[in-house]
Amino acid sequence: EGGRRIGDDDDDDADDDNDNDQFSSSSQHPEAVVILSHLRKVYPPPLPHCTRGAKHALRGLSFAIPRSEVFGFLGHNGAGKTTALSILTGELRPTSGSVRLKGLDPSTNPGAVARLVGYCPQADPLLGLMTATETLTMFGRLKGIPPVDLEAAVAATLEHVGLSVFAHQMCGSYSGGNKRKLSFAVALIGGPPILLLDEPSSGMDPIARRQMWDAVSRAAHGRSVIITTHSMQECEALATRVGIMAAGTLRCIGSCQHLKNRHGSGFWVETRCDEGRTVHVVDFIQKEFPGAGVENECGGFLRFAIPTLDRLTLAGAFRLLEDRKDEEGIHDYSISQGSLESVFLRFAEDDPQRTAAADEIAERSESRSEIIESRL
Repeated sequence: EGGRRIGDDDDDDADDDNDNDQFSSSSQHPEAVVILSHLRKVYPPPLPHCTRGAKHALRGLSFAIPRSEVFGFLGHNGAGKTTALSILTGELRPTSGSVRLKGLDPSTNPGAVARLVGYCPQADPLLGLMTATETLTMFGRLKGIPPVDLEAAVAATLEHVGLSVFAHQMCGSYSGGNKRKLSFAVALIGGPPILLLDEPSSGMDPIARRQMWDAVSRAAHGRSVIITTHSMQECEALATRVGIMAAGTLRCIGSCQHLKNRHGSGFWVETRCDEGRTVHVVDFIQKEFPGAGVENECGGFLRFAIPTLDRLTLAGAFRLLEDRKDEEGIHDYSISQGSLESVFLRFAEDDPQRTAAADEIAERSESRSEIIESRL
């Protein structure tokens, strides 16, 4: 419908009900490459009479991804991200629901799906005594690259991730960042149309992380990419859409800007003025921005929390402050929006599984303390 992206609704929030509606419309979209429909995964209790009960890792997960989209998968540890990726690769079977990668089911067509998917797991799939060239040659053969094309494909992939100068060094001697680059190269070899990247830049320094982001951005053209990450900055740099998971479900889905507009913690306005003008500036800000509250005050510095810009656009707010700053005695100012991290924390803190796990850990710690005290 027009320019709408797969899975987008007028309301992008994804709870159990509208998530199903969202899937039913997106599954008919001709551009859908990756489709998850009502996906559920339940792990049984570890022992028959265990009181802990079954663990519901995924609860009706549904979304679709088109070609040339980078989908950012956010969620705290245990939210279900890695379980979803394991099902996409065919490593795990879902308890119910279905997965389609270019129309193929990973459970029934594992060989065909393996050629479609490039997977970069959290743990580097590397053998320390092999060089980067040997590693990619091995995985290239497994992907079915013709021998006549293999050498050129390996060289091009190493160039893409910036490891050409280390091509003939044993990867066991690599830094952590270069090991992640080689793991990403393993996912790229063979030119798969779908990339699954599980925290691809974890453990990298800022420069190496930026290089990895550039490599992922270049690789995303013409591919469907899913990235799981704990880095909000990484999501904002790479993802065209973001889904936030909690308790095995997608709690919200949409572009970073959409999520910040809808679920963010409002706006922040910071001003600097002469100390004798602070009361006047507070009156001015609170009059022009209803609901504004002073969060910090130090000398002539003021920081205001503003729940919403009801009467103004962001551009209009900047224009207002620029036009009135001399009249109100404001030397300089800034306006910023609530971060994606605040949206993530809002949904993560509402996760009952996370809360229950935290309570269980606290109870165990308390019981251990009691045992130690009794022994003392």
